Amino acid sequence: MVYYAVLIHCLVIVKLVGRLRAKIYWLTMNQDVQRFCATCKYCIAAKARTPVSQQLAQTEIGSPWEVVVVDVLKMPMDASGNSILVTASDTFTKWVEARVVRRKMLSV
Repeated sequence: MVYYAVLIHCLVIVKLVGRLRAKIYWLTMNQDVQRFCATCKYCIAAKARTPVSQQLAQTEIGSPWEVVVVDVLKMPMDASGNSILVTASDTFTKWVEARVVRRKMLSV
């Protein structure tokens, strides 16, 4: 997170120096821009903000087959003409079943 804030700060300096060079130039321009950004209240406020990471929510699972996860994956077609892989896994026991099918079918 600190690296991200430093990177943004450095990009601001590079961008500002680039804009200045398009119009004017002086010998100590890089150092002056760095000093300016180090004392700028907006730059300091932006540098001080670090994103807060959110914790992942954990789901309480009490018994097998209470929560089942199903994935449908498009695969390259094999010699049998199958192109879809369907997997189902029980999150309590970690049991996984996988089957290949020819096409997706939706029945309501």
